[in-house]
Amino acid sequence: MLYDVDTTNYLLLSFSNDDNPQNGWNHYYVGTDSTDEGQFFDFPTIGMNKHEIFISGHMSTDAGNFAGNKIFQIHKQEGYDHLPLKMRTWYDVRDAEGDLVHTIVPMSEGMMSETYDKGIFLVSTKYILNPQSSDKLFWYHISDAYDAPGVTLTVQMTNSLQPYTDPLPAAQLGFGDLLDVADSRVQSGFFMDSVLSFVYCREYQGYSVIVLNRLDLRTTTLQRYPWGNTGGQMSYSYPSIAFSGIDSTDADNITLGFLRTGAGIYAEIAAVHFDDGAFWNNSTVVKVGEGYVNNSAGNVV
Repeated sequence: MLYDVDTTNYLLLSFSNDDNPQNGWNHYYVGTDSTDEGQFFDFPTIGMNKHEIFISGHMSTDAGNFAGNKIFQIHKQEGYDHLPLKMRTWYDVRDAEGDLVHTIVPMSEGMMSETYDKGIFLVSTKYILNPQSSDKLFWYHISDAYDAPGVTLTVQMTNSLQPYTDPLPAAQLGFGDLLDVADSRVQSGFFMDSVLSFVYCREYQGYSVIVLNRLDLRTTTLQRYPWGNTGGQMSYSYPSIAFSGIDSTDADNITLGFLRTGAGIYAEIAAVHFDDGAFWNNSTVVKVGEGYVNNSAGNVV
């Protein structure tokens, strides 16, 4: 969670006292301001291993322009013991082409296994602005603990198999305002059995579709699976995925949650299952939309 105290931007990070969340929490303000004036931390994403939490986000100027990124690598135990946090901060990570990364997402292990105990993998798309496109995906690796001698952050690149462009704002039932369906940044993902599974959106025929990507780190081969092509009826956006199998032998058992909207429906939340290399034919509506989102200025919301 982000929090503003006066004119200073903080990350609010909380640790439960024990495995019962009703037994109290330890709360921390983590300062996120850049050493350059007039920047703030935004769009935080989180991942973890056995010993550490990784929180990544990008830096924006007061005018809302992209200015860089940060990754906080935080040791867990001090948070549970209500002691001052121990951490390392990585600044302005660049992709394999040398450009600043807009959103770089840490990948927790799908089963939260304690064998995932050192470093973490992270994933990003290319930072693009409409009408630009890219056909590159990037994955990163922090090699060790925050205080380990010689800990490194490295990056590699692969082809996305199909160019992606930021989706256009989407229609909704009953009102003229369009909905912002975000852009083509990575939204969610996890690491499981040497495979990085992650999702982002791309423009297709004027609408937003979701792309599930599965990158095998043993062979550096990528497989991609689109979801949400309705022939120009709806846009699918804000995807989130989780491992839903039994163990590592079932690594491609995934549940995808998402928002969808169109001229014929209010924005609603739905989910679909992925297994054996394909999405199930039908999705399940989790929460039906109850009305349109109204911006009195008549703009994108």
